[in-house]
Amino acid sequence: MNDHRDRLQEQNSAEKAPAPQRLKAGGPYVNRYGRKGGRGVRPWLLGAKVLMVNAALGATLSACAIAWLARRSVVDPDAAAAIVRFLLSRLVHPAMIGAVVTGVALFLQHPRVFLRQRWLQCKWAVLVGLVLPLMVLSLRQSRDASAVAQSLPWLLAALAASLVVVVLLGRIKPRLGQPIQSAASKRPAASESRASNV
Repeated sequence: MNDHRDRLQEQNSAEKAPAPQRLKAGGPYVNRYGRKGGRGVRPWLLGAKVLMVNAALGATLSACAIAWLARRSVVDPDAAAAIVRFLLSRLVHPAMIGAVVTGVALFLQHPRVFLRQRWLQCKWAVLVGLVLPLMVLSLRQSRDASAVAQSLPWLLAALAASLVVVVLLGRIKPRLGQPIQSAASKRPAASESRASNV
């Protein structure tokens, strides 16, 4: 008798329990789990960074083409120097500064995770070791009309190649020999140590 009463009570409680909310076709979504909508400012920072990197790369390729035309005496070296100087000072440098600022803002969202990524370490090495020095040297060389037809085309070609490497590292994110579960494998060890301390 007692078992029968318990079963009846369980059935009655199951019938009275509210049915789970389902998403109807065309109906509004009900947030039942307390998740925050969207991804915060990260998509906006990524969009701004992509635009600025593309602007810097496009302006660098344009300046490189103009410098090579001046080297082959197709364009006047003085006019080419003025155009290259304008592209570097008004487009490449501001765009790269903005890209670095947005990159730092993205990095600060998850610094511990990003510090372990080898592709990001290589990207920073190329950025600091090649891109920034080549930007400064190219701007200095563009002030001399004779250098536009001599060393500047090679500097701009190296700057464009370095920017392409930076873009590929940020887009492909290669492992570069890093194990896939190197970061995730540390979490169980930490949880086991906490459990042993309890």
